[in-house]
Amino acid sequence: GNAQAVSRTRFVHHTSFLWSYDPLNMEYLSLPSKRPDYRGTRSHDDFLITLENYSSNNPHVKATLTRNEFEQAVENEMRAKFDVEDVDLGTAQAFLKEEHRRSNKFV
Repeated sequence: GNAQAVSRTRFVHHTSFLWSYDPLNMEYLSLPSKRPDYRGTRSHDDFLITLENYSSNNPHVKATLTRNEFEQAVENEMRAKFDVEDVDLGTAQAFLKEEHRRSNKFV
């Protein structure tokens, strides 16, 4: 799924890769207050497809990947384009508490 947040000086876009999910969990998501006309009152479930189903049911996908193969392919692409440093969760959480320069990065 994708989501955007726009303010006067910033734009944030994020993507979530859904390998699989429990449709009952989609009931926890509320409809956004601002949404395009084409969406209407359709639920999140109407807009989602899992990568698990997409890769196995789509004739345009030449190779079916396992979840681990997909995750490794994404990691390899990230490492090819960015300086990636492996850290444990505690280190990442401590970093988020520090003052740091906020910047935007185009991907």
